[in-house]
Parts: sequence; C-alpha cells; structure tokens
Amino acid sequence: MKAITLVFALTTSSAAAQPSFVTIGDLPGGYHNSYARGVSSDGSVVTGLSSAPGGFLAFRWDQESGMEALPVVPGTAGYQGGPVSPNGKFITGTHGFPSLQGQNGFVWSEETGTISIGSLPGGRNMSILGHITNDGLGVGRSDFDLTPRGYPIYRAVKWTLKGGLEALPLPEPTDLQFSSAAGRVLDDGRIFGISNSGKWFYSEDSGFEMLPVGTYMNTINPSGDFMIGTMLDNTTTFPHRARYWTPNTGEVPLAPYGDDYASEALFMSDDGSIIIGRGSQGWQVWLDQGAPVLFDDFVADLGVDLDGWNINFINGISGDGSTIFGVAINNTGNYMIEGFVLNIPSPASAMPLTLALFATRRKR
Repeated sequence: MKAITLVFALTTSSAAAQPSFVTIGDLPGGYHNSYARGVSSDGSVVTGLSSAPGGFLAFRWDQESGMEALPVVPGTAGYQGGPVSPNGKFITGTHGFPSLQGQNGFVWSEETGTISIGSLPGGRNMSILGHITNDGLGVGRSDFDLTPRGYPIYRAVKWTLKGGLEALPLPEPTDLQFSSAAGRVLDDGRIFGISNSGKWFYSEDSGFEMLPVGTYMNTINPSGDFMIGTMLDNTTTFPHRARYWTPNTGEVPLAPYGDDYASEALFMSDDGSIIIGRGSQGWQVWLDQGAPVLFDDFVADLGVDLDGWNINFINGISGDGSTIFGVAINNTGNYMIEGFVLNIPSPASAMPLTLALFATRRKR
C-alpha cells in the first residue's frame, strides 16, 4: 500500500483534478433512469435522455445546475441528447421514433432554444448530426431515398441556423447510389466523411482528399491526424481487432488484453492518449496505444469509490481526456439507472500511476 501511495503522490499535484465518480440523477416524474450520451470538450456539460411524464426528454447537466430538461418542439416527442459542441454551447440529438413518423435531429442552444433540423426530401424523415462546432455548424446524415426493400439511403449533410440542412457534395457520381455520412468538422474547417468511395476530407476551397484507411476507421481527432476503428475480417483468427491510424504510421493494431481473441476501439481523447473500447473480457483502456488495462482495474487504480454503483455502459470520453461518461446501475437493492461522469486526472498524471500499478499487477 505504501508503494501505491508513493506513486500517486509523485504523479499528481495540487493543480491536477482528483479522480471522482458522480451519478447525474434523473428528471422528476418518470421512471428513475437517465443516460449520458454526450459531453463538452472539458467534461463540464453533459447531455443524454431521461424518463419524464409522457416519455423521454433530452437534458443538459452540469455540476452547478444539475439536470435540466431541454425544451421540445411542439408536437414532437421521444427526445435524446447526443453530441455537444466543444465549448458546451450547442447540444444536438434526435426526436421522434423511426418506426412511426421518423426521427429527426435537433439543435439546442440557450439563445435559440430547440430547433428541429428536418430532413432531405425523398426519404422517411430521418436525420442525425454526429458533430457540431462552437459556431453551430453541424454535420451528419439524412435519408433522401429508399432501397427497393424500403430501407433508407443516407446522404452526408451539414446544418447551420442560417442555411438549414444542406446535402454535401460527394467524391464520385456513383456515390449517390449509396449511403454517405459526415462525421466531424476539423479545426481547419475540413469535413471528415465517408461514402462508397471511402473516407475523405472535404472543403469548398480544396475539394476532396481521399484517406488511405479502411471504411471501419470511424473516429477522428480535431486535427485530422489520429483515427481509431475496428477492423472486421472473418478470414483471420482475430475477426474484430481495434486499430489506430496516423499519417506517419498508417494503420496499426492495438494490443489485445492478454490472449483476447477480439477487441474494438470506440472512443478516444483528442490527442489519442486515451482510447476506450471493448474485448471479450470487458471494457478496456489503452494509454498511449500501449497494452490495454481492464476498465474495472483502471477505475480501481485511480482509487475511485463507485459507492454502490456498477458501470453498465460507456458512451464516450471528453476531448481533453478528463471525463469518461456513460450509464451506471445501482446495486444496493434500489434498481436505479443513472448517467455517470468519471473525472480522472489529466492524462499526463494518470498514465504513470495506472501503468505502474498495471505492471505490478502483472508481476503478481
């Protein structure tokens, strides 16, 4: 125990945030449940959905104000919050039900209230934004056609308050026959997306730049030089393998946990120093693309007390790497489901601690 205390003392400072675990409560009047689905870059603003009278509502949560329901567009229901702008000003999400009237994206800010983004004509009224900037530029996808069997075909789109929903151009004319989507706006203004041609960057000034990565590389950082994804290959003994990519390294497999036969990379901090995913033995954390640590061990090594809660699902990590969020279940006899935020030290201080304790555990 003395060794652990010493390592912790050497790798933290009074300026570094102390690790903590917080459940975010729920909205009054409904079943006791909430689900954290999105977070600002610094982890201070969280959104998701919570049960309320009449159905689910999207919410905004922060440590000071707690949980507040977002207003709804009249005549709509079935709300859930999703991606949040880095500064926490804009919240996106969806409302509606795919099997009924459709499911449209929305954007909320304190200045504008909740705005439904609509959808492109010709489909089944389906749209979603996967990212929104500090200036309110959202990108995502909207259906615009149907397959012969009635399934939606999606088109990469952008949305602004002034211009509304607009279809993005695509690299090849044949891409129009297939689904496409926009995933992120980079810091330099380029849009990251995917179509039948592959993964690409797009800007009005420079056009398209095709990326030398598999279509499974789905998550990219703001500077566009680090990506993660999961390769699916049924011809190998490792059909699901987490990978990362940089322009200098190309695609590189992430190390599995022990003799794990499969892994997937799902979320990452903006600099790629923390990657979160899953394997056959559960949730895992890769630090600096090294050997993974089981998430339960990661939490235990940080000395965080879950106080009667079990982490059920992880939905992401903040851009600065300070906040992991998801869903937790109370295990004290009261069946409650709440969103959680796990605040961890800065990656620079957290990694030496976790790596040292992980190495000790392996030696034992």
